[in-house]
Amino acid sequence: IEGLPQTIWENGVFQIFMKFDENYNVKPPQVFFQTIPFHPNIDVITGKPSLDFLDEQKKWRPETHNIKFILQSLQNLLASPFLD
Repeated sequence: IEGLPQTIWENGVFQIFMKFDENYNVKPPQVFFQTIPFHPNIDVITGKPSLDFLDEQKKWRPETHNIKFILQSLQNLLASPFLD
């Protein structure tokens, strides 16, 4: 994915690894940054982003959550970290 324009991530390119099992789209894929940015919501060792719909299956919505949604959410996460 690319960093969003007018953010500190603009012009950055980040490789993402997505692992799908046989239960996709009922269950979300496992998602990791292979290019791990220094970011409060991304594990510095594993590259795992902290997104509730990926972490908690009950928040995954198969009818609206898809690959495009995941990638856009990762871009938005980079641009707007959750500090809570």
